[in-house]
Amino acid sequence: MEQETRENGLSQEPRHIRLQHQLRGSFTTVYLTTVSIIQAVVLGDLAGVTASGYEHFTVLQWLMVPINFFLIFLIWNHYMTDSIAMEWIPGFSDSVFPFSFGAIELFLNHAILLGLTAWLVEWTVFAAGGLVGARFLMWKAKQETTDTQLLRLFVRALKGLVLFLLLALSSFVGHFGATNEEGGMQRAFAIGTVVVVALWVGFMALHAIRYWHDLMEYTRTGQLPPSRGGAGLLHEATG
Repeated sequence: MEQETRENGLSQEPRHIRLQHQLRGSFTTVYLTTVSIIQAVVLGDLAGVTASGYEHFTVLQWLMVPINFFLIFLIWNHYMTDSIAMEWIPGFSDSVFPFSFGAIELFLNHAILLGLTAWLVEWTVFAAGGLVGARFLMWKAKQETTDTQLLRLFVRALKGLVLFLLLALSSFVGHFGATNEEGGMQRAFAIGTVVVVALWVGFMALHAIRYWHDLMEYTRTGQLPPSRGGAGLLHEATG
């Protein structure tokens, strides 16, 4: 009976409204399907890179592999949470960003074979793409989302871009790489640099967990935590 009533209500809606609902309803499915395929390709590529070079890998390169591997989870989780929380009609730009990030990830995988500097440069490119993507997501959400409260959850990733840029410049100037022939100080700095990247990835994972926790809290209570609902953050999100 309830389903019949719903169907009657939908049949009485104008055609363009029904089409709009259909397009909006496809957003989550389209996004998650696309991102899942892309991340599966990236995962397979990382496995191929590891299988082809593991016999000659150094300590640095073995540290890079799990970091790249964990990044796949972070990207998929990011798109999953955003596609569930937000809803809009997919457009051309919604194809550009997932495939662009996939391409960056592929370069990031193969940069493992090229050395520390190349790897850090790719991380810088990734952070820059993430910043552009975050700004686009903010703009898109402002235009089409029906719940502006959720905009308070968005955070801009400028700090990551600055961090990776500085690390890449330091590695380039100091001629640090992924070889075993480096001196003690160079090798220590190189390993420390990779550890810093790992810590940043860990921080982003914690942020993703907090994002999901705050989102679930909002669905239960209709309110965001005080740390998310302050006037300053609201101004940043809507200004």
